[in-house]
Amino acid sequence: MEIFPKHKSLEKAKNNWWIEKILPDHSKKFVLFVVAFCLGIWLIGYIIAISSDIIDGVEFDYSNPDSDYLHDREWQYQPFYLAVHFVILRMFGVVYTRNFDDTIRLLKAKPEEISQHTRWVFGHVSNIGAFIAATGFIYYDYSTMLDEGFGALTSLDLLIMVIWGLERIILGYVICLMLGTVFLIWKLLRSYHYSAPADVVLMEKRWKPFTQLSLEASSLVLVFALVDVAYLYYAGFWLADFLAFMVLIFLVSASFLVSTWIIKSDLREEVEEQLLMFYAELEEAKKGVRSLDPKMPKTDTRWLAANMDLILAFLKIDYLEDQFHTMAASDAKVLVLRMLIPILGIIPKLLQERGFEIF
Repeated sequence: MEIFPKHKSLEKAKNNWWIEKILPDHSKKFVLFVVAFCLGIWLIGYIIAISSDIIDGVEFDYSNPDSDYLHDREWQYQPFYLAVHFVILRMFGVVYTRNFDDTIRLLKAKPEEISQHTRWVFGHVSNIGAFIAATGFIYYDYSTMLDEGFGALTSLDLLIMVIWGLERIILGYVICLMLGTVFLIWKLLRSYHYSAPADVVLMEKRWKPFTQLSLEASSLVLVFALVDVAYLYYAGFWLADFLAFMVLIFLVSASFLVSTWIIKSDLREEVEEQLLMFYAELEEAKKGVRSLDPKMPKTDTRWLAANMDLILAFLKIDYLEDQFHTMAASDAKVLVLRMLIPILGIIPKLLQERGFEIF
């Protein structure tokens, strides 16, 4: 029995997130809903802008509108930006639930036991946590708009605040998912153990689903960060959006490091026990070689067997130590490269904001 059955990329994974309850389950319906919703929000803003011009007595040419709204880069980019948030949320849910399903098969635990641990990450705790995490960003957006001379907020300002708030809440879900998953990995490995010996776990990379969470999440963070960087260049620098993708970069990097450390800590004792056993085999193999008659020809089967035991013992020790110490090293390099791309991309904009002439 699978807690999380396999899903297509944009089909809803099993969770109880409030925001996912309003989104269609199937990929095509999800895409259509997101496109319609984001364009609908833009059209509402357009109608508000037209209405404001009429109220202010500004002549509006509907055949060739010359509204500030149409030339506002924030509103030009916002439908795409909001759509990316919806897609990223759906993809995070799919990636995390799928990898947990893969992990469950490798642990000495029943699916119903695991579900008791996972349901709070994919349930109501995340709902509450998402709103708490979003509160700081929403407060910053509101206070900054007031501080920068917007004065009394217009209907269009309130609409953009609602859109930003929705984007912050989606970000809050992702933050809670990353933090909750690290705690969940620690709790699962503390309660349950792998169903195979440590050397088999290392050789077959049965730890991979745990670190794969962060690795696949880093791909999503990279996409989101690049979209965010493009937004900051196109629509103007906004500190909250810069902090948003920097927080995700920090969390995905930290969750990878912490998850790897937790897995290594869980395996370390068993690895050390197996190494002691292999070293004992090595000593026995050495004794076997030393006990041979020095004049025995090297073609003798006894000489070959004794030396093969010695070589095999050496190889076991070397392989186990190498697999343990280099665990997830290649994945770490991939993750670092992915996270460096948006960071390097935003540096020129940051320098420009500080008054340095870059271009």
